[in-house]
Amino acid sequence: MSMIGNFLAVSPNQAEFLKTHPDQIEGFLYSDHVQDGADLLGIDKAWHGLHYLLTGSVWEGDEPLRSVVLGGEEVGEDVGCGPARFLDVDHVKEICAVLAEVDIESLTQRYDAQAMNDAEIYPPNWGDEDCDWLIEAFEKVLNFYSEAASRGQCVVLFLN
Repeated sequence: MSMIGNFLAVSPNQAEFLKTHPDQIEGFLYSDHVQDGADLLGIDKAWHGLHYLLTGSVWEGDEPLRSVVLGGEEVGEDVGCGPARFLDVDHVKEICAVLAEVDIESLTQRYDAQAMNDAEIYPPNWGDEDCDWLIEAFEKVLNFYSEAASRGQCVVLFLN
């Protein structure tokens, strides 16, 4: 089974509805409207490697970088690989600001395939060629948060 990292931008009203109706989350996330929409970003299996590059940690890290991929308030039941996690508008703006300051060269220099394999960063078997894949995922996530912050949106993070 693969674990795919997903980022979904939603309005504050949508986020509040889903938080108060957690039984609706899974159906909403997997609806055709969401799955075919422009507000959904999937970064495939790059989520854990990106978290590691941003934080230097397998699962933890300092805020707000820890929240880029693995943060947010858990709401509801398992939607694939754990519950969905919600980031409010202020947190999205904070993440956007800190991501804008991240130097891609620094991320590239932090990439160490052997260390990532030793730390059991998902997916297994990191190689030297995977650095570019993670940098591409970072750029997509940076653009995603920038758009969500500029529109005053919340973000739902989920793995499936």
